[in-house]
Amino acid sequence: ESGFLSCFSTLLLNALIGLLPLFLLGLTAFGIFAVPAFLFFRGVTVGLGVSFFLWRDELWGLLHSALIYTPASGVLLLLFAVRSLVFSRYLAKAGFSAHGASLDFKLYMHDLLVFLSCAVGVSLAGSIPAAVYGAFR
Repeated sequence: ESGFLSCFSTLLLNALIGLLPLFLLGLTAFGIFAVPAFLFFRGVTVGLGVSFFLWRDELWGLLHSALIYTPASGVLLLLFAVRSLVFSRYLAKAGFSAHGASLDFKLYMHDLLVFLSCAVGVSLAGSIPAAVYGAFR
């Protein structure tokens, strides 16, 4: 079944699976190294998924994944990865400096909520083609 609700929940879960680990990695000083590693392995898994679409549905499957699944959360993940890298860098500086840098955890949490709200909107927008396709099928 490729209806609206299944597509929406898949896209939203995909975005959440990416945003929440990035948030947690940004809370560590190790996040400077872990965030790029997470993005690399995330790219590998997306590449495997796209190759499966290409193998199963040929060019239509590749077009389907390129237009709906990949860009839906990819841009959000990249933008939030930059934000978590910045916070992690400031955390590392605060931990190793004698004076201590000021960390604004409240702003970082606010950014997470903004990105989660955007993830809902992007998932909703990505599900509309599935609903239109299901209506004319």
